[in-house]
Amino acid sequence: MFFNGFKKWLLPTNLAIYIAVFCLFLMVCIIGIEWYYHLKPCILCQYQRYALIALIFSSGFAYINPNIGLKMMVLSCLTGLVLAIYHTGIERQFWYIQNGCLGQLSFHQDTSIKDALEHVMNQDVEDCRKVHWRFLKLSMAEWNIIFQSIFIILIIRSYLLWRNQNK
Repeated sequence: MFFNGFKKWLLPTNLAIYIAVFCLFLMVCIIGIEWYYHLKPCILCQYQRYALIALIFSSGFAYINPNIGLKMMVLSCLTGLVLAIYHTGIERQFWYIQNGCLGQLSFHQDTSIKDALEHVMNQDVEDCRKVHWRFLKLSMAEWNIIFQSIFIILIIRSYLLWRNQNK
């Protein structure tokens, strides 16, 4: 009985909706926490958000075309997972990056070297090595590893179930 209910939950259209809603909830929570605690995200945090946004959009594709959409969802999750693992490694000092995180730098062609150096030195960028907020002793990057891993397992299971039903 439970397995049949779980199979319905794993249907690509249902799973796409659940994951998209959960990702939207995560984004609202992340932005709310940053606003409430006056935190600024580092560049790796921002990249992980892009992966979540890509997951939301690929969920829409999975709702319309499960064959392509589920593959796009896995790709979005893998991207987010790699970024989260890399970010966690920096936070836990498994590997070292020089000067924390570098933000996005953009210059016009007529920018002088002096102006460029001043821009770099005065840029307001959060350090990726610092964890400013934890929940249950895990950083947000570590939570992202957990969520992305679960998503990947569920999406692959959903794809296999869908493929077996459509043979």
